[in-house]
Amino acid sequence: MTVQNVLKAAVQRRPYAVRWWAYLPAALVSIFFALMGWGEGGLSGAGLYILLLLVCLTQSVYPTRLGWVLLFGLFSAYAVAVAVTERNGTLTDYVVFLLCGAVPAAALLFAWPKEKNPLRVG
Repeated sequence: MTVQNVLKAAVQRRPYAVRWWAYLPAALVSIFFALMGWGEGGLSGAGLYILLLLVCLTQSVYPTRLGWVLLFGLFSAYAVAVAVTERNGTLTDYVVFLLCGAVPAAALLFAWPKEKNPLRVG
């Protein structure tokens, strides 16, 4: 297995792709954070979340392993970061923001397709 084969497998459209609905929670959370960021800092505050929304939309049409790993990794890391960080706000805020990371990560993990040979290219 060469690096070229791994890269090809990462960006190749997957025949057993994650179902499109698995990206819906991630898109909704991205919209929520983009609106909050827009209110705080305009386009510079919302830019990263708009980019995540574009990744979600692209993944729902052209699913790749790279996009799935990116989204799953970011939302999982966010959920873990919220879980281990000391609470500064109310319990409701804590639960809402924890769910903003955990629900999209769980949806992506639940919808991960079972393939016979996931690294096979071509």
